[in-house]
Amino acid sequence: MAAGWRLYGDGKYMAARREFEKALSFEARCPDAHNGIGLCHKNEGKLNESNRSFNQALEFKADHYESLYNLANNKYLQGDYAEAVKYFSRAKNAAGDAASADLVLSLANVYRDKARGEQGASR
Repeated sequence: MAAGWRLYGDGKYMAARREFEKALSFEARCPDAHNGIGLCHKNEGKLNESNRSFNQALEFKADHYESLYNLANNKYLQGDYAEAVKYFSRAKNAAGDAASADLVLSLANVYRDKARGEQGASR
């Protein structure tokens, strides 16, 4: 996994994804590896594949903070604000008192943009 994260940090997403996939050959239910694959797909512009990987991580650990946060962010980018709120809220609950200001700000931004979209639709 460490090699995957190093490659990911260097922007070598395909090579990083291969490392995360290799980790899954040892432990198929590893949410961190599925999350890493999801991030690689996201950075390759494949949001739907990215969503699938984050959801796989959540199948194995329903409160996996990173996957919840990353899936929420994808849903936000795809304009699915209701789903973004759902996953940001779940991430906040998973983080508990350790919820970061970034997470709370992300959730607030979703509500703001959702409200703007509803105002534009009513005009």
